[in-house]
Order: sequence, then structure tokens, then C-alpha cells
Amino acid sequence: MPPIPFAIVGIGGYGRSHLRALTDLESEGVLRLAAAVVIDPENHPEQLEGFKEKGVIVHANTGDLLKAGGADVVTLPVGIHHHVPLSIAFLEAGFHVYCEKPLTACIQDADRLIVARERSGRLPAVGYQSVSSPTVQKIKALLVNGELGAIRSIHVEGGWPRGDHYYSRNAWAGRLKAGDAWVLDSPMNNAMAHDVNGALYFAGAAQHQAAAPVSVQAELYHAREIETLDTCSLRIQTDTAVEIIIAMSHVTETTFNPTTEIRCEKGSIRWGLGKAEVSGPGGTRDLQTEEKGPTHPSFRNMSAAAEGEAEIFCPPDVARMQTLAINGAHESCPDILPIPTDRVSTVENEDDRFTVVKEMDDLIHQSVAEGKLFSELGVDWAVRTETYDLTDYREFPNKVQER
Repeated sequence: MPPIPFAIVGIGGYGRSHLRALTDLESEGVLRLAAAVVIDPENHPEQLEGFKEKGVIVHANTGDLLKAGGADVVTLPVGIHHHVPLSIAFLEAGFHVYCEKPLTACIQDADRLIVARERSGRLPAVGYQSVSSPTVQKIKALLVNGELGAIRSIHVEGGWPRGDHYYSRNAWAGRLKAGDAWVLDSPMNNAMAHDVNGALYFAGAAQHQAAAPVSVQAELYHAREIETLDTCSLRIQTDTAVEIIIAMSHVTETTFNPTTEIRCEKGSIRWGLGKAEVSGPGGTRDLQTEEKGPTHPSFRNMSAAAEGEAEIFCPPDVARMQTLAINGAHESCPDILPIPTDRVSTVENEDDRFTVVKEMDDLIHQSVAEGKLFSELGVDWAVRTETYDLTDYREFPNKVQER
């Protein structure tokens, strides 16, 4: 069987990561890059020359690709507010779709995509690549088979400083909306959305199922002069009786990669970039599996699913739960709260400028270790919020309930 033909929409920005993965897998015979949408050809002369040599058809816009076809799968490394509209358009045009994460900002759009999948008969996947990794699949199988007993709680922490360059890279970074479209950009809905999604996935009852959040209590803060948050503290209750505690920020003093600790009846699992460790009755063991490139397993899965040889590991039904949690967080804390300026400083580093909050690193570690939100730790600038019930929640923002 010849390699399945792929198309890519956009080769700059995060599209470069998609293109690297596609190029690697093409060299292995897994797929073939057949077409690309390039809206700024003047910025990619060498890449376009390579496309010409390989016979990759280049389109000036998505409309041309939709009309031309020529690929079975399209990958969409585009802005958050474009994810669902473009995914639906390509599904209806007969493509399978690999949509970058997060799926969307609004739960109603996630549901629109699921309806479009059923109507089109094509397959959409969401680019939470860690879900497709062999390591995560091993962790999930271990949880599902009950080796460590029931999950009691899941704790997620992450400190990824982001500077001025990050917030100026496009028109919607650091914003709640792009024009009239919600994006809800934030650590929990962009850079570390993987880890929110991962926690809900681990809490799911079956191998390819995520838990549904039934309530969220959220404290959302910003130290930067942005309209969205750069720091959050969350408590999520799920339909599988798992409590999830999350603390993450872009204004930490140091970088510490997102880490997830799954606390079970008979042991625990600690998972993060480059590490997966299981502690149980038999001692502690390493569960890490060697993987080439973080996005490679998800594109392998997409290729296999498009050929009818596999199930999509992260379909919109799974990614929808992260969107629901994010919507609940913003409903719980509709006004993003400023961190006092006397706790905030600016640091110049490597041709970039970072906003930093004093002792934020320790606060995140303490929050996750003790399973408490910032306000419950007695932080003087933290503000307690109400728990938001997500029962029958179908639209963000909730226009019926008074806010």
C-alpha cells in the first residue's frame, strides 16, 4: 500500500514542528507530503524549493486546497480560533483532520466538530501528542487494569516562563478573544493545555476515554499587563470521583517542566517530560519508553487510523473534556485578578524580557503538594472563588446563569 498523502496548512510558527514530524515519517515511508498551504512564500524560499523538487503542490490559501483535494489527511497548525471552523470545512470536503491543540475555546464548538465528524464519516484527531505516546498509553493501561487500585487524586504543576517575544508572536497571544472569537489563551489552554488534558485522560475509566469534569473551582491571575491569565490554581472534580489539582504559571522565577502525579490507593505514578516512574507494592520502576520526537506518535496514529488500522487516541471526545474544564474555570473566576505590583519584577534574559513573581515557584510546589488552591494557603493576594457546577453545561459563556 502506498504511503497515505498528507497536506499541511501553514509551515511557519508551530507549523515547523508539524513539518519536521511529517518529513521524518515520510522518510520512513509512513506517509507522503502531497500539498501545503503557504500564505507567506517570501519567508520560505528554501522550503518551497524543496517542495518543488519533491512534487509537493503549494496552495496560496485554504480555499484552494479545499477545492483541489489531493490528500487524505490535512494537518492544521493554526490559531486556536481557527481550529474548529477549518476542521469542519476539511471534514466536509472529505479529508481526515489532525487539528492542533487545544481543540477550541468553547464547548459548543467542540460539540459542533463532533457532529461534523458523524455527518462526514471522516476522522478528526486533536494534537495532544502526549496521549499517543507509548509511555502515556502504558500509564493509562496500568491505571485501567487496577494494579495500583483506584485513583484518589491527580496533581499537576508547571512553571514555564514566557517573555515578551512569546506574547508578541501573533495577534491573539495573551488575549481572551481574537476579534469576536474566543481564544482564552493561557497556560492552561495553550502551552500547558497538554497537562490539563492529560490529567483528565488519566482519570478516565477506559483506555481511550477521558473523565468529564463535573465542577471546577478556579483562581485565575495575571502579573503581566495582559487581558488573560498567566497563572492559575484549579480544583477539578470528575465524574470518576477523581480530584485534580492544577497550579501552573508563565511568570515563575525558574523553569520547571510540567509534572503530573497520580495518587492511587496502592501507589503513585509521576509523569513528566523525559520521566515516568511508578511506585507501588513491588517498589519503584521506570516506565519511560524511548520515543523519537514528541509529535511523531500522534502522526503515526493519525496515519494508521486514516488507513483503517487503528483507533484515534485523542479524538475530539477526549479533547472536549479539557475545553469543558477551561470553560468551567473561567465561569468560576470570570474576572482575572491582578497580582500586586510589589510582588512583580522584570528580568532581561537572552534577548528577551520576562515578568517574574517573587516566590511563585514555591507557591506552585506547595499548592500541588498540599492539594490546596492559592487562597487556601493563606496567600495575601489570592482571592477565594466559588465552585462552578458543570452539569448540563453546553455553552460558553453561560448566558442563562447570572455571573
